Amino acid sequence: MSETIEPDKKTYEELLAEIDKLKNKCDELTKENNKLISKINNLRDIQGYEISEFFFDCNSLKITAEKYFYDDIVECGYDLIEFQGCTDAIKCADDYKEYCRLEYDENSN
Repeated sequence: MSETIEPDKKTYEELLAEIDKLKNKCDELTKENNKLISKINNLRDIQGYEISEFFFDCNSLKITAEKYFYDDIVECGYDLIEFQGCTDAIKCADDYKEYCRLEYDENSN
């Protein structure tokens, strides 16, 4: 004889309460994440010179993006353009074609 296991039987109200708790936790985590993103962006602004120097030494958006925790090379490229005040800086990167392709893909979506 096999024994059947009854699933937890929760009331509708209990489920709604759990959903509310999860929504609140999600809101808290979203706020915390936004604060962390802001801190990262502030640090990048402060470290703009260092990031630029590193990029010029390695000549790679990908390596620079990985070192300074960018989501992708496009985001890194945008910051380098902002730090340098022009696009000339990134045009000589070894992976500039990949940057262009990814930027085009992002803009076409």
